[in-house]
Amino acid sequence: MKRLKYSWVFFLSILFVGCIGTDIVEEVIVDTEVAITSRIQSLAVGESFQFEADFFDELGERVSSDIVWSSDNDQIVSITSGGLATAIAPGDVIIRAVSGAARDSVMLTAGAVTVFGPLERSGNFRGLRNYRVNGSFTLTENGNNLELTFSSNFSSSNGPGLFVYLSNNASRTNGGIEVGRLQRNSGSQTYTISRDRAQLDTYNHVIIYCKPFGAAFGTGKFED
Repeated sequence: MKRLKYSWVFFLSILFVGCIGTDIVEEVIVDTEVAITSRIQSLAVGESFQFEADFFDELGERVSSDIVWSSDNDQIVSITSGGLATAIAPGDVIIRAVSGAARDSVMLTAGAVTVFGPLERSGNFRGLRNYRVNGSFTLTENGNNLELTFSSNFSSSNGPGLFVYLSNNASRTNGGIEVGRLQRNSGSQTYTISRDRAQLDTYNHVIIYCKPFGAAFGTGKFED
């Protein structure tokens, strides 16, 4: 009986060390952020478009906030404080979204046609601490969903309870969304995310996360 008891304790010790090692999970404070989520590049003269943006607090959590919009040239594109833009004459403008000290901006062309940007973002993983996570990933709009795809070159260290998260913090999941349990430790795989939960530009990082012990194995930032 003692041998069985000691074996069980040894197994738990190995499991704990395998996931945590010498990790110390620290509270990470970040700058507040405004992120414009509208992927419009050109607006046809005479047409209007409603811009949208998200606000993230010091913990990277998406929260509601008053966002004020402006254009650097109202003679080309006017925009209400609530984000409704109207193209008046041909030309280029900078559209800004501001909430307190946080701000974001995009260039918008007023022209003959309305054009939207690529409905895809991509990035590459890197391991954190002593863990190994490699490979590339792509986030794509597909109808009412987003599809997060890991390429065939993806690989990750083994560990219990590994999950995939989208987050605005490179190593923390607070404020992010759980995409699902990691399907496999290597190779191509795809995860479907409802656009009710996130838009293409809502989150900037993909995290491979060990839920039982709160340790990020690896992270990747969208490069576009």
